[in-house]
Parts: sequence; structure tokens; C-alpha cells
Amino acid sequence: MEKVRTAVWQPPTDGPVGRDPDVWRAVWAQSWLRDWISRTWGTHLMLMLMCLLFGLTVSTVLATLAVLTLSLFMLLHRLQVGRTLPAVATLLDAEPARLVEIEHLGRGVIRAEEKSLRVSRTVRGERVWLVGPDDNGLAAIFEEALPAPCAARLVDQPPRPGGRPTGRSGDPRSAANRAAVIGLWSYAIRWGFAVVIIVCIGLELAPQPRVLAALYAVAAVVVAVFMTRNWRRRIRGILGVTHRFEAPFVECHARLHADRSFAVTTEDGAELIAKVYWEHGVAANVRASGRLWVAGMPTAGVTLGVGVPDFPVAGVVRFKK
Repeated sequence: MEKVRTAVWQPPTDGPVGRDPDVWRAVWAQSWLRDWISRTWGTHLMLMLMCLLFGLTVSTVLATLAVLTLSLFMLLHRLQVGRTLPAVATLLDAEPARLVEIEHLGRGVIRAEEKSLRVSRTVRGERVWLVGPDDNGLAAIFEEALPAPCAARLVDQPPRPGGRPTGRSGDPRSAANRAAVIGLWSYAIRWGFAVVIIVCIGLELAPQPRVLAALYAVAAVVVAVFMTRNWRRRIRGILGVTHRFEAPFVECHARLHADRSFAVTTEDGAELIAKVYWEHGVAANVRASGRLWVAGMPTAGVTLGVGVPDFPVAGVVRFKK
């Protein structure tokens, strides 16, 4: 397994980390998510105001609950990522990374290089890639094999004893299980709310029965199209994800295509194209190592789990010729 540990993604150590294409893409994805949350909050706020304007009591209450929930989520995301994202991007464009041993002190604080750092999200494992800190005490941290940075700040006092202990860095199966739970809950809440609010608005407007039936028919078609699109693009790939990682990993030579698919060479020399349904860190590691670990035997027409053993790097792909 030591061979695996030396063939994973690593940030640049001889120049600015921001020049790495996978780091750039991860920072862009964090910026896009921050903006998407703001746009979604604005859309629901507009919906709430329209329901209030038309005197739709039940719909207004539902929309208000959605706005409050999104406001809390937006605030938490801003505290964890959004407010430090520009400064982290600037830091990554200026400094290289270094691999350091860490000690978990609890309550979101780690010790690295005799410094105490409060991280913006849970960091697992015994080593991380550290960038900084800068003059303002801001640092960026990468978990091993993962190109997504998280912010950290210097703290003067170590935390009081307590907090949950942080375990090992994880493996592909655990990473896939977390993604499946989050994805399914997000899908159910998003589209469940859409269906409920449409039904409530239609009933409260109380037009003629034929008009109401026509409006519901149009809404049903639109919702069905977007639900199916979302299902096919993401949710279908993570269903039953636990079973996709039961087989032992098979190491294959692979290369990354411009469309983020993988060209995989099997043991008999045949080349298959792996279309990605979902991935977390897999593309970066394929680019870095030229290898892909598949849970099972790659065969055309089969959907399998992929990842990097001993790291929380996972994905689901479908092979075709």
C-alpha cells in the first residue's frame, strides 16, 4: 500500500500552489457554490414576497421557512468558506505547499509546526499540506490526495479539553457513502419543496378547475423534466454506492480527457472510456499518477466505483468502448 501513498495528487512545492489546475478548479467550484447559494436565496426571497403580495398565506409560510433555512445555510457557508475565499486564493497564488505532521487538539483546532490552527472544516489524518500562514495569520490546508483547500487561522490559546476525536483520513467507500447521503437528502428536499409549494400556490389561487388542471399539467411536465435531468446527471450514479466498492481494487493505467472522462487501459491491453457520474478527487489523482483504481473488473457497459485506496477519494463511472 506504500506504492499507493506515493502516487496521489500533491500540491506544488516549488512554486505557487494556485498554478495547479486541480487547485484552480477546486477554488472555482467553491466560488461557484458560494454564488449559487446567494442566487438560490434571492430566488426564494422573491417567491416569498410574491406569495405575500398575492395574499397566499400557506405558501408565504412555506416560502418563509425556505428563506430562513437558506439564510442559516448561507451564513454557515460564509463563516466556513465564503469570507476567507478571496484571501485564500491570493495566498495560494503566492506561496508553495509543504507536508507537515499534525496533532488534533479538538474543537476544530490542530497543531502543526508548533502552531495552533483553527480549521474551517473537519480535517482528518495525521498529515496535511500547509500553505502559509501569512502576515494576518491565515493559512490554507489540503488533506492528502484532495485538491480542495480549507482555510485555517492561527490561534493564541489551545482549546479547552473536549470535542470529538478525529479519526483516520478515510477510504473511498466512506467518502462515497457520505456523498450518497448528502446527495439523496438534497434531492428529496429540493424537489419535495418544489412540488409542495406548487400545489399550495395553485390551491390558494383557486382559479377555475380547468385552468387549475392546465397549470398543474404544465408544472408537472417542467418539474418532471428537471427532476429527471438531475437524477440522470448525479443521483443515478450514487444509488447503491456502497455495493460498488465491495470488490477489491484493480489498478489500471488511465489518463484524463478534456471532458473529465478517463481513458482506461485494461490488463488485456484494451482501452475503455470511463464516463464519470460523480467523483471527489479522482480526476486530480488520475492526472497526477496516470492510474485509476477500480473496484472490480472494468468491462464495457458496467458501472463501478473508483478511488484511491486508503484515501477519501471516490467516484462512480460507467465504462464504454
